[in-house]
Amino acid sequence: MHKKCPRCQAIFKCQAGKIENCACTKVLLTEDTRRYLQQTSYDCLCTTCLMELNELVTLARQLPLPTTRAAFKENLHYYLDAGNWVMTEFYLIQRGYCCGNGCRHCPYGK
Repeated sequence: MHKKCPRCQAIFKCQAGKIENCACTKVLLTEDTRRYLQQTSYDCLCTTCLMELNELVTLARQLPLPTTRAAFKENLHYYLDAGNWVMTEFYLIQRGYCCGNGCRHCPYGK
């Protein structure tokens, strides 16, 4: 069955009915990434997104979560849009939960 990846919109072949044949089983995910994915509302993701998320989650666990304004790094945790801070997917993963505010780069699929 063909599906659209909810993260990047790419069309890919999902074989959840024959999971041993599905391309997603070839992606080795860390336990942290598996826990993160359980917090999302994503159904199936393409292998490219699974690999990217695995890297983001791994990096998010290695770097300290910023707790002061000075600790936030532009283009890592946020970028500016018309003078407003827009939080990045990386920061939102690093924070560890969905705030429910409809963030532009919400990595929880909500």
